[in-house]
Amino acid sequence: MIHGFKFKGSITRRLVIIILSVALLTGAVGYTSFLVWYMAMQQERITSQANTVALVLSQDLARLALLKDLAVAADISTKLESFSDLEALVFYQVDRRAAYQFHRHESFTIPELPEISELTSLREGKNLYLYIPVIYENLMIGTVFVTYGLDTLIDVLKRDSLTLLAISLFMVPFSLMLAVITGKRFTRPILSLVNFLEKIEETDQMSARISIQERNEFGKLFAEVNTMLERLESSQQEQRLAAVAFETPSGMFIADAQERILRVNHAFTSITGYSEEEVIGKTPAILKSGHHDQAFYLGMYHELQRNHYWSGEIWNRHKNGELYPELLTIHAVCNDQQSIQFYVAAFNDLTRLKEAESRLRYLSLHDALTGLPNRLHLEQELQRFLDSGRKRQLGAVFCINLDGFRTINEAQGHVVGDKILLETARRLVKYCDQARLICRWGADEFVIWFPDVGNNSSQVALDMEQLSQTLHRRLSDEFLIEEISLRLKSRIGVSLYDHKDISADEIIQQSTSALQQARADTNRRIVFYDQHAEALTQRYVKIYQALLRALQNEEFMLYYQVQTDADRSIIGAEALLRWHHPELGFVSPAEFIPVAERSDLILSIGKWVLQSACQQLKTWSAIPEYQHLVLAVNVSGLQISKASFVDDIRQLIFIHQINPERLKLELTESLLVEKIDQVSLKIIELREMGVQVSLDDFGTGYSSLSYLKHLPVSQIKIDQSFVKSLTSGSGEEAIVRTVLSLGEAFNFEVIAEGVETEQQFELLKSLGCKLFQGYLLGHPKPLCDDRLIVNS
Repeated sequence: MIHGFKFKGSITRRLVIIILSVALLTGAVGYTSFLVWYMAMQQERITSQANTVALVLSQDLARLALLKDLAVAADISTKLESFSDLEALVFYQVDRRAAYQFHRHESFTIPELPEISELTSLREGKNLYLYIPVIYENLMIGTVFVTYGLDTLIDVLKRDSLTLLAISLFMVPFSLMLAVITGKRFTRPILSLVNFLEKIEETDQMSARISIQERNEFGKLFAEVNTMLERLESSQQEQRLAAVAFETPSGMFIADAQERILRVNHAFTSITGYSEEEVIGKTPAILKSGHHDQAFYLGMYHELQRNHYWSGEIWNRHKNGELYPELLTIHAVCNDQQSIQFYVAAFNDLTRLKEAESRLRYLSLHDALTGLPNRLHLEQELQRFLDSGRKRQLGAVFCINLDGFRTINEAQGHVVGDKILLETARRLVKYCDQARLICRWGADEFVIWFPDVGNNSSQVALDMEQLSQTLHRRLSDEFLIEEISLRLKSRIGVSLYDHKDISADEIIQQSTSALQQARADTNRRIVFYDQHAEALTQRYVKIYQALLRALQNEEFMLYYQVQTDADRSIIGAEALLRWHHPELGFVSPAEFIPVAERSDLILSIGKWVLQSACQQLKTWSAIPEYQHLVLAVNVSGLQISKASFVDDIRQLIFIHQINPERLKLELTESLLVEKIDQVSLKIIELREMGVQVSLDDFGTGYSSLSYLKHLPVSQIKIDQSFVKSLTSGSGEEAIVRTVLSLGEAFNFEVIAEGVETEQQFELLKSLGCKLFQGYLLGHPKPLCDDRLIVNS
């Protein structure tokens, strides 16, 4: 049954009404036309009759008018009686006098003859009045006035009423019979079609077809219904296929032209976490992750508008807030005018695929056992770093081999061998935290890459030598594996490079070549590929070994450089360490001090310097003119970092019984900046003891007024680099003036070091400097009879 319609009457009833209405309307129109015709013909007939009467009576009326023959009047009346419609007749002579009259009613009166020139008719109510000229033998003899009675519309209707009733009674059953026959003729195929469609609706059998027996419009209608059923069946099959295709493992949704979601599949809800009710009517923007900028979505929109298709990877957000990657494909569905009506989108969650790809990529670039980067990873990263073209410092690559590992691996088994490799990797990571990459290169080989280690090649070579020695010692430490104590030695090849016209393969080849040299020489554990670096490191090793013996053989000595006031009176001195080696001769402090600091020998050497300085202060305390002198001693960062440093100073003062105010410890500004938290408390303790603290090389580091204000230093030294350029007019005068102003503001002494000329001395004096040190006043010298000498 078709819903939404209300049937009011059958087709037969409607046909009866229509046919009857048509018949009655046709009869009414026909009869009305007849009445119009009848009324018009009645007047025309009477007019014609009146002319005939005038013509027939013309001779008689001529005799009456001309001959005055009254007997003729009776004949005229007799003739007029035969005209039943004639009511009255009056004959007027030429002189307008009535010569004869005829009438059927006694109440008739003779009207006056109006002025007329031709036949005239006049109708009043049911009467028709005619004025007709009478002509006899072409002679006008007078005028006839004739009155006729007419039938009115009511008269005609009364006359025809019975006939009309009979016709109407005949039309009703005839129309009913005709309607029934016609209705059945029309309704039979329609009812057949309705029954067929109702059966289709009940059974949903779109494959059924209605038989076509009619060879008319109904036949065409049935053919169209069958065609429609074929299309519906095809569409139904397509919908079933689409429904099956829609419920795929891929997430899918359909949106309208305004991007409002109309439908989603189960995979959509499973992937996104949103139910169908939560997203229907909303736009896909509900899934936005914030990972992409506006330009990304504008590009997607323009691509869909232009090509009606877009595909690519995109990051979206689950309902729980987690981001996930997906492969998204969008098709735009257009109408015949190529306007977009719908969007059909399909997507797949790429999370597992990305994780698998990431895992594969990780495994391709890392060692499965230790988790360290492998050979390929190092080669790619090193080459990419070199290709970036950025200005850099020197770089270094270490190639390390575990000597004897293969023997242990074969004797103890692979389980023990693997644990040794894991422990080796842990130690390398711990002691090479500044490295860019630490790689497992082979079965028992590791490679360490430092991209930026410094600009000074000599300094870098020494730093890398020290690091190599540290790694060699750490890798030589005991391996306790499954209660088995094992020890291995390492051999290290080092390549230093400067990033210029060199490839990653060449750098790695250099380090492996250096390792091969180390493995070939049983007496060498560490080899540098670069000959200059190798010479420096050999020199470093030689000096280090010599330093170990220097303290025992008393090869160190102190030189003293005087410090004066503006009058060149001695106020104190700075103790400077010097070393005379029996074979090497005098070794420069710039060479052996860095070696001592890298190897921790500076602690023993620094202790000897402090002891010697305190002993010299005790000696001066017995000389009256030297009792006021202050002796400055340089202290390294390693020394002051010791937890017992302040107690060691206190003990030396007590042992030598010296005035603590005569001892001045010089710290570099860089040390103060780097370890301000560690050093500040110790400076305060030293000042409370009375020991003076001087800040060396002031202005060459990151000077800060905040630590000058809060740290109780007693003196700062103007670095010799400023003093040297003081007279050149390059701006150093302003710096010196500023430092002197700071000394005055914070109430500490300012001493200028590196004074070499009279011009520098005088200029410093004019700027307000009161304390001086430099070659102009005295070179560093050993004491002669414990006396200090100022240059004349």
